[in-house]
Amino acid sequence: GHAVCGGRPPVEPVQRAAEEAEPVLAADSGPERVPPPAEENRRGPDPDGRTSTADGVAESGPSGSARTPEETAAAPLRAAAVRRVPPPLSMLMNPRSAPFAHLGLPGGGVTAELLRRAVVRAAPDRGALLAFEDDRAEALRLLEEGRYLVGFPWLRPNCGGAPSPESDALCDGFAFSEPLLEVQVAYYVRAGDPLAEAEDPGALMGLRLCRPAGWFTFDLEAAGLTGPRVAWLHAPDAVSCLRALDAGRVDVVTLDAPSARRAIRRLDLEDRVREAPRLARAFTLHAIASKADPEALAALALIDEGLAELKRSGRWFEIVSGQLAALPVAAF
Repeated sequence: GHAVCGGRPPVEPVQRAAEEAEPVLAADSGPERVPPPAEENRRGPDPDGRTSTADGVAESGPSGSARTPEETAAAPLRAAAVRRVPPPLSMLMNPRSAPFAHLGLPGGGVTAELLRRAVVRAAPDRGALLAFEDDRAEALRLLEEGRYLVGFPWLRPNCGGAPSPESDALCDGFAFSEPLLEVQVAYYVRAGDPLAEAEDPGALMGLRLCRPAGWFTFDLEAAGLTGPRVAWLHAPDAVSCLRALDAGRVDVVTLDAPSARRAIRRLDLEDRVREAPRLARAFTLHAIASKADPEALAALALIDEGLAELKRSGRWFEIVSGQLAALPVAAF
């Protein structure tokens, strides 16, 4: 739910002056979009004691006297020096998306770091404010209501494919950023099970499946893998799903391949579990924004601008490889 670690202390917006600044990972006290600073705070004080305005510098001098010709000539320079500080870009993260986003990972995980650095690249004075929601339906509602500008990480469904409630909600109501990462979603069975050679998700009808709670379901809905056609166990995490598979409580585990491989190593199941490689599908991870919210769409465009710069500079690869290489084997 919306509360994390026994209640959410207020989140303080933090401005990012440099790309290397550490991200803010704090839970806010409620689903409220960060209000813009008061107009006088956005304008800031004038170097000579006058109050700057939205259009430049006030016409009077420090004591209200008329400007001298020298002051009038210098006014455009002073106006250019007055910087308006925009409100932080509010982002809503699903904290149960390891290894791509998680409260226990440095900076919130690879997608959180990519988005933060993208914002810094595109708008160094913008800053970012991060809040958390692990209920997918609730996260979409908060974004639709304009409580937050951007949500992440979300896998993009095939919007032209078979319909499903979740894919319809995403495709109809939300815009997607440029891809953050590509993710392989894989299926695993016990060693010796002929399902390892399955080529179509229809082969899973009537079986017991496990996918970690909080994960997307649009691919399964599109394939008809919903109750009562299949029995679902929504375990807390990848390790729990694979333990259930090894114990015979489920027939198939489906989740992202990196998480599965890490959990298999942690549980020492390399000889007891097999992937069904022909069932695997590739999806891309994105930030999303409500199509009905112009401010949110502008934030998404800013993120895309920053992502493009990260990729041009080589920083995208450095961030992704560094984050994934630093993941502790037994973290999740």
